[in-house]
Amino acid sequence: MQVLGTAMTVQFGLGYLSTFPSIYLVPAVVEVHGWGWGWRLLAPGSIVGILALLRLRALPGAILIANGKK
Repeated sequence: MQVLGTAMTVQFGLGYLSTFPSIYLVPAVVEVHGWGWGWRLLAPGSIVGILALLRLRALPGAILIANGKK
């Protein structure tokens, strides 16, 4: 159980840190190129997230996760 908690802490920490580049890059890109490019800069993260969730859904244990079982 301790390994799971450590893994989740690392995952959440990396996810939190991954927001910092977009916080600083998007306003700079929007100022120079406009909102069209600002949204394009954010799109890859959403696409990767969707693909990761689809991959998770395809795993055999996904039904257990959905039902809250171990």
